[in-house]
Amino acid sequence: MRCELKLKLHRRDKFHRRAIERRIHSNLRSRRKRAAFARGLPFGDKRPTSRIDAPYAMNIFNWNNRRTFCKFMETLRQNLLQKCSKIIISFDKTELITPSAMILFVAEIDRAKRIFGNRFDVRLANVRDRTIRQLLVQIGLYELCGMTPPNLNERDFQENVRHWRYATGERANESTNDAFAAVEGLISDRLRGGMWRGVSEAVINSVQHAYAEPRGVPGPRMKHRRWWMFTQERDGELTVVACDLGIGIPRSLPLNWDEKLLARILGMFGESGKDVAALKASLELGRTSTNKSHRGKGLPQIWDAVRGIEAGQNATIVIYSNKGRLSWNSIKNEENSIEYDTNIFGTVISWSVPLQIEGRE
Repeated sequence: MRCELKLKLHRRDKFHRRAIERRIHSNLRSRRKRAAFARGLPFGDKRPTSRIDAPYAMNIFNWNNRRTFCKFMETLRQNLLQKCSKIIISFDKTELITPSAMILFVAEIDRAKRIFGNRFDVRLANVRDRTIRQLLVQIGLYELCGMTPPNLNERDFQENVRHWRYATGERANESTNDAFAAVEGLISDRLRGGMWRGVSEAVINSVQHAYAEPRGVPGPRMKHRRWWMFTQERDGELTVVACDLGIGIPRSLPLNWDEKLLARILGMFGESGKDVAALKASLELGRTSTNKSHRGKGLPQIWDAVRGIEAGQNATIVIYSNKGRLSWNSIKNEENSIEYDTNIFGTVISWSVPLQIEGRE
């Protein structure tokens, strides 16, 4: 009798264990299903997950840092756009981020999200540096990736972080010059209403030529002409960093200018690298012709406006496009150019000007 009773109890306990295990499994499956449904993802998404380490320095000025950053961006695009992987970006080693590199990184993330919609899955992890963590919160990168940002007190943000604003927009058509009409995000008050508004709009409106052809990177193409921008008012200076992820100035020039005229202008800068020569030629061509809406506006306008600031004022402008870099500094009053061996596959225009000159408009 005792043996039969033990056997019955054993079978009962085994049955109960299996029932409990099935219930637990069902509850877990339901939670995962609800989580997937909330994010608009198909349940049982078995895409591979790729972990990508952000570089120590996200910087496109220094040669070695630029090579590392461009390799990081290539890996990111490959996993996001070609493999359609879920991504975890680790900032464990990152200690330096410059605005020009950061706008390219944010733009690439935003571009992928707009292409893939609900299937976009990028997570930020191991952000150990306090300043970088504050920066990612300040520009809204956690929200862009669908994450809850760390609970930080904005009053404790460092001065070189708290004033940055991030915005993006679309050049919908050529009939409007109001590029800031439907902006997503925040823009500096001085930029929105001051004398630099018109200059900034000219740069933004010029992106209509940036998307005339496929960008030249693998993966699907974004269907609209978008720009991205950082702005900052700090210590009496206005800083603007604008970006597009198009074909770049060197590739867009032949699409908009007569072949013979372009060859003659490019010949004036024969000692420069190919992309640097294209940057210089775009400035020269913009000054010499204003017959069409895209000529005499945009890049030449911002370049001449910054260079027209009085001597003694601290003003700088830097243009990156594909492999070329062209810059000017008011303190040294000199122009510099570099032809890199890596391609950023887009254009970044960054300028910094004293705010007090707005009173002389």
